[in-house]
Amino acid sequence: MTSDQYSLTVSIQSDSGWSLHGEPVYGPGSIIQGQVHFRVFDESLLQSLDQVRLVFHSTERVIGRESQTILDRRQLFGSQMRLWEGKHSMILDTEYTYPFYIQLPMVQFPPSLDLPIYRCHYTISIFLDEQELSRKPVLNLPIQFLPLLETSQSKSSIYQERDGFGLSTHTLDYVPDDHINLDFLLPSTTSTGSSSMPSHVQVELVQSVSSGGHTIRTAIGSDQVSLSGKGSSLQLRVHIPDDTTPTVSYSDLVTVSYRLVIRVRERRLLGHSYRQIFDLPIHIGTLGYGVRSPQDMQLYSIFRTTFSEDSLDTRPMIPAPSFLRDQESQTDFLPPYDSTRLPSYDYICNLPFSPVPSPSHSSPIVS
Repeated sequence: MTSDQYSLTVSIQSDSGWSLHGEPVYGPGSIIQGQVHFRVFDESLLQSLDQVRLVFHSTERVIGRESQTILDRRQLFGSQMRLWEGKHSMILDTEYTYPFYIQLPMVQFPPSLDLPIYRCHYTISIFLDEQELSRKPVLNLPIQFLPLLETSQSKSSIYQERDGFGLSTHTLDYVPDDHINLDFLLPSTTSTGSSSMPSHVQVELVQSVSSGGHTIRTAIGSDQVSLSGKGSSLQLRVHIPDDTTPTVSYSDLVTVSYRLVIRVRERRLLGHSYRQIFDLPIHIGTLGYGVRSPQDMQLYSIFRTTFSEDSLDTRPMIPAPSFLRDQESQTDFLPPYDSTRLPSYDYICNLPFSPVPSPSHSSPIVS
C-alpha cells in the first residue's frame, strides 16, 4: 500500500474552546469531536481493503537517560471503532467522511509529555487493514491532554526574610502564561551578612522532572535586575510560558515540580559569584483561582490498566475512553486496542452500517 493509492485526513475540534498554539487541548471528561476524510484512487487497494479502523490510545514510557532504552512501558488505554468494512460498497475516487465522538473518562491521566527520560503520548491512529497483511497505522494524530489541577490564592501575602533580604508575593499557585510578581526588599545597610556588596538580583523558575531514578532540571523563566541606584525595594517578574507542563504529583512513574530560586550577584576580589537567598515551591495548575475540578474525578494511579499482566494486582480496571454515537454515523465498536498484539473480533457489535459520502451530516450525539 502506498500513499498515492488513497487520500486520508483527520480533523478534530475542541468541545470547550481550550487550545494551545491553535491546537485543541483535552482533559478529563472532554469529548474529542472529529472527522475522517477518506478517498481511494486505486482499484486494487479497494478490492483488498478489509476495513478502516480508528484507534484512540495512550502509552507512557520511562526511558533510560544514557541508553535511551525503554525501562518501563504502560499502555493506559486503547479504544477503537470500525469506520468501514469490506462488505459495504465504496465508490472509487469518491471522498467519504466519517464523523466520530470520543468521550474521555473522568480520570486524571498524566499530561502529554515528550522528554528524554519520560514520554506520555495520546494518539488517534487510522488503520487501513488489508486482507492477510500486517496491520499498521497509516496515520497518527497526536492529541494534547492536560489534567485539571486547581490553584488557590493566599489570603495574605507570603513573606520570607534571610540575611537582611526580604521577599514578598501574593501566592505560590499559578497557571501557564501567568506572571510571578515579587517584591524584593534590600537590607537597610550595605552589609548583607557577607564580605561583598550585591550588584544584581536574579530569579529563576526551575522545572524538575523525575522518572526512572533520573531528574532533569530546566530553567523555564528568569529575570535579573541591577541593584545599582535602587532604593529599599524592587520588583521582580517572571513569565510562565503558556506551554508549561503543570505540576504532576499523582503519578507513580513521573513527577513534575517547580521551584523559584532567588540569588544575588556579589562582587569578589577575583570577579563575581551568585549566592542563593530564597527557594520557594511553586505549584502550576490548569484551573484559575476559585475554579473547582469535578468531584467525581479520580487519579489514574489507583487503577490497573486493561493490559496489565500482574495477576496479583487487585485494583479496579481503569475506565477507558468511549465512542459516542452520531445517529447517522453508524459505526462498529471494537474490543480494546493493545498496540502489542492484535485484538479479537469475535465479539464485535454487529450494527447496521452505511458509509457517509461527503459532506458529513450534523446530528445529535447519542451514547
